[in-house]
This record gives sequence, C-alpha cells and structure tokens, in this order.
Amino acid sequence: MVFGLTLSRSEKVRPVMTGLATMQGIYFRSGVTTLLAGIVLTSLPTVLLFFVLQRNFIKGMLLSVKS
Repeated sequence: MVFGLTLSRSEKVRPVMTGLATMQGIYFRSGVTTLLAGIVLTSLPTVLLFFVLQRNFIKGMLLSVKS
C-alpha cells in the first residue's frame, strides 16, 4: 500500500488498496459497514473473472501438479 501511495502523483491514479485505506480514514465514523461495502465492490470483478475462467485455472493447477 505504501509503495503505490508513494509512486502515484495524483489521487485519480492510486491503487485500490490505497483508496480503501483513504476511505477508512474519511468514513471512519460511519462504521465498518462502509469499508466492507467498498471491499466487496472492489473484489467483485476479480471473483467474476475467476468464475468465468474457472476451467482454465483448474487446468493450470492440474498441469503444475503433474509436472
């Protein structure tokens, strides 16, 4: 997180985890639920990508075990 924060010059191009840490600082009074909503929204594309390409992930893992 610190690496992405130091390399980015503007707030528009920061990594997701840095944005979530900033969100935690800004919305701390609203509770953990706001932070958890942000985490779910940012992880949703990764989970959807896994479900779409699940067969390829499994094939790749099986190939690495057989070697």
